Amino acid sequence: MKVGVLVFCAVGTAAAQSAPVTVFTGLETYSAATTNTTIIGFNGILPAGTKFENINPLVVSGVTFSSPGTSPPVDVAAADYYTPRDYPSDFLVSGGSSSGPASLNITFSSPTYAAALDYGQLTGHGTSTITLSNGFTFSPTTPTTTGATAFFGFTSLTPITGLSYTVAGEDAWVVVDVRLSVPAS
Repeated sequence: MKVGVLVFCAVGTAAAQSAPVTVFTGLETYSAATTNTTIIGFNGILPAGTKFENINPLVVSGVTFSSPGTSPPVDVAAADYYTPRDYPSDFLVSGGSSSGPASLNITFSSPTYAAALDYGQLTGHGTSTITLSNGFTFSPTTPTTTGATAFFGFTSLTPITGLSYTVAGEDAWVVVDVRLSVPAS
């Protein structure tokens, strides 16, 4: 028998609309529940001396990062772009502005049962949602601000082909890295 899961976290809420998903809001617990992790980062993409560049869609290690429709484009930015509030490495950020929410679609090269991302927002004024391809949603309750990130990871009993990260309001999304893993047995 399959059972839906309702998970409440200190930094967000999540609800399963379909197959069971386990949410992790800390790298340590995610790492304990997964193996064979590949980290996809964004260092080395920008040409030397360039602080940011619009690249939409961006494909890194077979994973596609794109912004849908009228959403602001995907920008790669240098870790020190918002000095003194530096990020730990080069990162993706929604560029420009739009009259609606800013969204990032992440499409995996093949379905996965475990993935994670270090994510954030620039101002912390907008609400955000992470939606998995199976319809499962996670809504962080404590937004980050420039230079800070939060962690979201999951394991799923069914394969996930991608996710979307959407920030509403006068704010922008940030993604520092994506982790693709295998759930530990």
